[in-house]
Amino acid sequence: MRIANKIRVVLLFLTIAACQKEKGKTKPEYKPLIEAVYASGKVKAFNEYKVFSTVSGILQAHKVTEGDTVYAGQLIAVIQSQASDLRFENAKILLDAARRNAGKNSPILLELQSVINTAKAKLREDSVNMVRYNSLYAQNAGTAFQAEKATLDFTTSKNNYNAALKRYATTVEQLGTELKNAEKQTQLNYSAKNDFNIRSLINGKVFALYKKPGEIISPQEPLALIGDHKKFMVQLIIDELDINKVNIGQKVLLTLDTYGEEVYEAKVSKIYPLLDPQTQTFTVESIFEKAPSILYPGMTTEANIIIRQKNQALVIPKSYLIGKDTVLVNKTEKKKIMTGIGNLEFVEVLQGLDSNTFIYKP
Repeated sequence: MRIANKIRVVLLFLTIAACQKEKGKTKPEYKPLIEAVYASGKVKAFNEYKVFSTVSGILQAHKVTEGDTVYAGQLIAVIQSQASDLRFENAKILLDAARRNAGKNSPILLELQSVINTAKAKLREDSVNMVRYNSLYAQNAGTAFQAEKATLDFTTSKNNYNAALKRYATTVEQLGTELKNAEKQTQLNYSAKNDFNIRSLINGKVFALYKKPGEIISPQEPLALIGDHKKFMVQLIIDELDINKVNIGQKVLLTLDTYGEEVYEAKVSKIYPLLDPQTQTFTVESIFEKAPSILYPGMTTEANIIIRQKNQALVIPKSYLIGKDTVLVNKTEKKKIMTGIGNLEFVEVLQGLDSNTFIYKP
């Protein structure tokens, strides 16, 4: 009954009272007629969203209070993260060590460079000896054993030098890899640590805080509600049977429980193309043409989406119809008519009757 009364207030403000005729008997008459779809819903802030944590833990502290305005990226809550903090600190220590080992003054690389320098000096010395002893042997001034030993020493020194160079290059590559891994691990631990710091995604207002410090936080439960405090919309619920009549841009006439019977205008701005299987309804959003000065998320509303309207339509009371297209023109004679738009009380007559024809209530 409350719904029917609301619809009469919203939709039939252009109509006059029902025909003052003999009881059970009336004539079609011309009057304004509006066909609409009924909807109920609530006020929502633009960009409104519930804040969730990606980690579980205990809420350590709120950094904002309900009603505070926030900016995108602002810290709004902190979850205890001792284990995560320790992992991050350990990762930083390992990163510092990896940077020292991979730097120019790395003790590991300096030691390997020293080995290279020693091997290089030995190679230079053995190279001179090989040339000298082979020259003496060629002049019959030295022995074959001396020449062969000098050549062998040179070959060994050369291999040692090349091995030292290779070891240095391999170590540089390995230390570089360890540095990259340490940097990655530090970034991962920083991200994990940052997951315990909950931040706002938008510029807006904190409308609600759902948890208190000391309570357990899980990714399945919201921490807060945040949205744009300067702009609001109306989210409406439409019956599955009516959704095919609703289109973007249609006028919406609505009342808010907070403001009594005052009627506000809005326009359909979005239709969510998904049926709620539990309620068999669709969700539609509408934007105020001129919103009340004070609005809060969650305010309840009842609305009518204007589907079609005519300033002058030949109408009869819907209660005089038999089925969808038949009336009584005598107390017992039935007549087929063609109907047009209609609402809860009246239906338009397109063909079959004129304003001089009496019809009878079945």
